Amino acid sequence: MGGPIDMMAFYTSRSLDSVIGDTIATYEQAGFETDPDNKRVESGYHIIEISYDSLQFRIQFNLDEDQSPSEPVLSIGCGHKIKPAYSDDKAEYLDIMSSIFGLLCRLSATLDVDYAPLFTPEDRYAYREGRPFAEAIEELPRMGVYSAAVIDQFGGLDAMFDSPPWYTATLEDGKTVVVETEMPWLKGGWQPPTDADYRKKATFSDSDEQVQAERRGLADPFAALKIGEIRTDLCVPREKIDSVFRNEDLQLVRVCVDENRDLRRINNNTFVRNIVDDDPGDDAAFLIEMLADIPADAAADDLMVSALLQAAISPELVRLDDPDDENIIPKVMALDTDDLDQYLRDRLY
Repeated sequence: MGGPIDMMAFYTSRSLDSVIGDTIATYEQAGFETDPDNKRVESGYHIIEISYDSLQFRIQFNLDEDQSPSEPVLSIGCGHKIKPAYSDDKAEYLDIMSSIFGLLCRLSATLDVDYAPLFTPEDRYAYREGRPFAEAIEELPRMGVYSAAVIDQFGGLDAMFDSPPWYTATLEDGKTVVVETEMPWLKGGWQPPTDADYRKKATFSDSDEQVQAERRGLADPFAALKIGEIRTDLCVPREKIDSVFRNEDLQLVRVCVDENRDLRRINNNTFVRNIVDDDPGDDAAFLIEMLADIPADAAADDLMVSALLQAAISPELVRLDDPDDENIIPKVMALDTDDLDQYLRDRLY
């Protein structure tokens, strides 16, 4: 799996005198191990390699009191382990993700962090670039830990996100851990714990009844197509899956329905996504179904999901009579995603 690795970053105002020792004690408590002799210094960074079962993680300390604001005291490279596609075994992925989440929370308490994001730099640029935090973070991470003072800088938790976060929890030291949305985590069947020993209380934002009531009425406009038909899909890469798609993430993809009723790119026959014939019952599951049956020849970097899922979208809107034809989809790519539904309803129906 290519692309930038996932990162944890820990920003703290505490004394740095015992950071390394405190970190070692904490990751051992979280079930991680290391070779005592596997420590080194490279270009001023203190490096430790730790492991969880057979998985390797790189820990990097910057203990320079005059470090740049963007430099965290501690960073941990997680590879691609937080991505649901990392493991073919569901139980293994659930264990991996829970161990990483637990390490994030435990270290945030130990290091008395102001801010600790878990993110993919390509997806969310969540480094701190200065002070105060509210003016120095370009994008909040999908998952992160915040001190009460930093949350106050943003005007409170409600002001930080467009909608209530999917999961919030209070850690033992009063820090707040926030997971913004259920995607991509539910794609792998994982959700944060509500009974872990390192947190005081935890809540999910919506009950099943609320989620059901707020469904958007999704449908796949490609479900009515026959094998060999070509169309234009408006997609986002798998790593950009979210409860709301951002306009800058949208990509126009010319596709053909193959013999397995999957969508493949016209120009090179690479797999894009599955067609969803039947509504599985909720919006998150609908997105998951688009990549539920990935063929052996599919490349991870080619996987995408469609943004054209409103039930009102007719298959004719994505029609192509020739691979080089134009249809309505390129026209809506210039719109913000918030305006897409209204555009389609006002001008096409």
